Amino acid sequence: MEDFFSVCCQEIESAYLELGHRKSWRFLYTSARTLSPSSKLWFIGLNPGGDAYEPPSSSVEMGNAFLVESWNGCKPGSSPLQIQVQKLFHLVAQNSPQPIEVASLMNKSLFANLVPFRSKNWGALERKSESIQFSVSLWKKIFTHIEPKVIITMSNITNRHLRDIAAVSGYCKDNDQVQPIGWGKTSYSIERLANTDKKLDIVRLPHLSTFKIFSRTRCKPAMQTMIDEIGDLLNAKT
Repeated sequence: MEDFFSVCCQEIESAYLELGHRKSWRFLYTSARTLSPSSKLWFIGLNPGGDAYEPPSSSVEMGNAFLVESWNGCKPGSSPLQIQVQKLFHLVAQNSPQPIEVASLMNKSLFANLVPFRSKNWGALERKSESIQFSVSLWKKIFTHIEPKVIITMSNITNRHLRDIAAVSGYCKDNDQVQPIGWGKTSYSIERLANTDKKLDIVRLPHLSTFKIFSRTRCKPAMQTMIDEIGDLLNAKT
């Protein structure tokens, strides 16, 4: 898979230059080895945020960026978004039939964004349509190499495109559910897809930098229900 990882990075760099992006790109927020069939759990955001140029980042070999990097002037792993994601994976780890540390689970899962090109915010992303088109083609290729069991997405956009990519890859809807999250009208969803003898859950969460649902008491019952649902599939032997 090392060659495939290099091919992905080369394609991102080529598209970055061709589309005229100027604030760099990020691919994996984990090590290159997580681009592997052994990575059954994915966490996929929308695109890297930041208003200033940073050097391109193909992977994070020292660990998971949500644990080891300093964001927005915070100590490593202590920004609001990082803390929420850690709490999410703590629940997943607790639900595992075999004891597993949160850091170990996060380090062996695949973390990335739908679109690898950095922008101040989603609205500020240049050449958006072409950037999405490239990103969808990239993730279609990744799906041909890796078959995850659970994909946790942040944002409706990421969720919609990954569902479409799964459909193109042969997955059909098995069932789906939309549930209140315990925060006003905000909801989460789980769509279970099937492809012959394989199943895939695609989870949609609101953006955890805004909705700190894993620190909110009213959200705990809904989040535990969600963890139980995806745990059934994530922990299945097949």
